[in-house]
Amino acid sequence: MSHEIIGVVFFAIAIVLLCLGLHIGLVLAFAGVIGAWFVLGDFNAVIGLLKSTPYASVGVYDLSVVPLFIIMGEFSLYGGISGAAYSALNHWVGRIRGGLGIATVWACAAFGATSGSSVAAASVFTKVAYPEMRKAGYDKYFSTGLIASASTLAMLIPPSLYMVIFGILAQQSISRLLIAGFLPGVLTALLL
Repeated sequence: MSHEIIGVVFFAIAIVLLCLGLHIGLVLAFAGVIGAWFVLGDFNAVIGLLKSTPYASVGVYDLSVVPLFIIMGEFSLYGGISGAAYSALNHWVGRIRGGLGIATVWACAAFGATSGSSVAAASVFTKVAYPEMRKAGYDKYFSTGLIASASTLAMLIPPSLYMVIFGILAQQSISRLLIAGFLPGVLTALLL
């Protein structure tokens, strides 16, 4: 059998197993191991792949910053830094028209500068800023759109998980990518 046919067959088997309700990790492991066995023809080679591939895929030194960024975001969230930053920014600009929205954008930018994750920024400020914006009379679509667009600032403003991962995949300088994201991130925050 050709490699393409083997790939299509095991993709179909994986879809069927997922529809039957099996856990996605088990399905992918099963399809990968059995598919590699068919392709390589030697089960000992598959065992060798199972021994070396997991470490080789996550043992990259550059990826060591990812859990540190996540921990930094967790400290910011559970330490109350994100709520306090939002509250302080709301006191500074909350009196002007649209001030709550401005405070939301800048608090998302500040949280992005601590966590590096847009998903984390979106989830945090959906909990922190959305209720406040709704109480102040902001439209629900405007509020969610503002939070969604402002949370993407975490992708630009260093430390950015996405830039680290992109730098690894594209084999580019991570420090240059992070430095290059600062000015566009601040300008986007100003424009928002």
